[in-house]
Amino acid sequence: MNKLVNCCRLNSVQKIPINFHLIRFLTALKNADVFNVQATGIKSSLKKTTKHESFVFRSFFGEFDPDYLRFPKLVDNDQESVLLKQQYEFVRKNFLKLSGDPKILKQNGFYDLSTLTEVEKAHLFEALGSSLEFKTNESRQFESANNLIKLDQLSVTNSFLTCYQEKKKFLSATLPLLIRNSIISNTIQNSSNDKLKQRLMSDFKNVRIALAFDEPNDYFMSPTYPFWQSTARFDQETNTWLLKGKKSRILSDDYDYYLVFCKIKNEHDHGIGSFLIPAEDVIIEPDGTDNYGTKFQTIIFNELNVKKDNAEIAIDDQATLLLNMKASGHLMSSAVLLGIMRQVFNNIIDNCCQVKEEKIEFKNLFINHITRMSEMIYALESALYLTCSHYDTFKLNQMDLYLQAMVVKIMAAEYLEEMLKSIRFLYRPQQISSIVSQDMNDVINVLNAFLDTLTSIRMLLATYGLRNIGRWRYDNVVKLRLNRIYPIHYFKYQYDRFKRQFFLRYPEAYDGFKSLENLDPLLRNSANLLRKVLEIETEMGTYILKLYGKECVKNQIDMNRFCTMTVNAFQMVSIICRTNDSLLRGSPFTSQQLRMCENLCQKSHREVLSLEKLIEGIAEIAEERRTKIIHQSNIRFNGYFAKPTFDRVI
Repeated sequence: MNKLVNCCRLNSVQKIPINFHLIRFLTALKNADVFNVQATGIKSSLKKTTKHESFVFRSFFGEFDPDYLRFPKLVDNDQESVLLKQQYEFVRKNFLKLSGDPKILKQNGFYDLSTLTEVEKAHLFEALGSSLEFKTNESRQFESANNLIKLDQLSVTNSFLTCYQEKKKFLSATLPLLIRNSIISNTIQNSSNDKLKQRLMSDFKNVRIALAFDEPNDYFMSPTYPFWQSTARFDQETNTWLLKGKKSRILSDDYDYYLVFCKIKNEHDHGIGSFLIPAEDVIIEPDGTDNYGTKFQTIIFNELNVKKDNAEIAIDDQATLLLNMKASGHLMSSAVLLGIMRQVFNNIIDNCCQVKEEKIEFKNLFINHITRMSEMIYALESALYLTCSHYDTFKLNQMDLYLQAMVVKIMAAEYLEEMLKSIRFLYRPQQISSIVSQDMNDVINVLNAFLDTLTSIRMLLATYGLRNIGRWRYDNVVKLRLNRIYPIHYFKYQYDRFKRQFFLRYPEAYDGFKSLENLDPLLRNSANLLRKVLEIETEMGTYILKLYGKECVKNQIDMNRFCTMTVNAFQMVSIICRTNDSLLRGSPFTSQQLRMCENLCQKSHREVLSLEKLIEGIAEIAEERRTKIIHQSNIRFNGYFAKPTFDRVI
């Protein structure tokens, strides 16, 4: 079994000297104009290994992989840690000022982050999100003094316009950087067309490329790739691709190329292809705006012939690689949301320190909410950086990391919304503006809708889980029942069963739960709760399939509950993994992390138990309702008696 190795370095001699980077960076701090994003230099020394099936996929079947108990530490020394911290602080304090000028962002290196690992990118985008709510003491005092609007002045104020313009400027700069440095950059770097890849990456910061992934639809869920209308068919005689379709929700700008994702049209209609199309070869139409005036566009390409050498970026018959590329965008947007959460939490602490102790009311309630906020940040941070490290550690054409990225996106969106609700519950109106902006919910909605909506991701994740459970467990059972009519199915089933024996295929996975026994004794209780949650998750998936069969997709309430179980399972393993790493390293914050790990695992376990009762109770409630209707009808029509008697007592 492949194992996560700390840093996964080929040779320590190959590392770029960090002292040189650190000196350059500290010098750049004096002047924002000469600041440049720096990498630790470890990406070139990473060696990726092959691994199949992510933790989320295994959790659908109640399985556990001991590889997920190892939390990689990609920052290997104090110099690298200082570099990342100093860079984080500079971006947190200055990005909002720099975001209005694309030329400065390009000079500072934000347009080309190809030398950074996914962990470093997430760290940088977290700093971007933190800059949105970074407040100095002067600005906090000014906002607290001018936050209440008089009744005779209920109009758009200057403070609201300033806040709105800041959010608009932030989103107009951040969204293109998200798309460019996650999906587009990763797709080109994983291209099999070496000549085209070299030409694009040699001057990547100056090449204007748009992402064309979303299909036009009128439903809340974007269609999965097997249902795409945009197709690509390969002609071997002319060595060209025939592209046909339409893509929407593209950020409007003056682009050189469009990176278009299409369904491969062949005998099996399976797989995804990505192609680089010049802007002059497509028809461009407007596609509306969002709340902040961000304009979108739609492109149409009908019967477009492109040469393979000039346009083909990547072809994936299993669609795993390119779905992972899209999921990297989920991770970076989650990093931005994590940065907002962290900075808002810091604002709460700063505000609490400025208030006199005797003025703080409901101390216990306040402490409970603060504890919950810190636990949410700890859980999201653990899941985000664990998944990002898997992007740096494993090959992306075999491992379905997009499932884990979906879970991270769900956690980021829901936890930030829960934090804002707690803030509005705890603070008076004149205090809120010094902690978080008034229109932060609009920013959250824009980032949540990036690539996919939260509801769409939840339904898609549950669909993946139930479909895989039904495919691997019940298709063979159906074939076995038909063995008298179709004997070939019976022999094929027995052969596949012998071929895929669990001891031969997953020797470590079978003993995966035994690895939980090797954890620190302080984590044994949390590990036992994780095992119970995984067992309940696969049992409930089986129960939903038995209850609804192929109609389970229509029962979105139970699918949402099943998705919540999956999210809780991955959250638990991420927290246990990180806490175990802190125990092994002797971190000074181990006691606090251990307490948060225990609380989060217990809460997740209780939530999964309540969801289990709700799912299992549906059939019981339906049976009780049916019995009640029969009973009432019998009473109404004297149905309990063959012939009504004169004396009811007899």
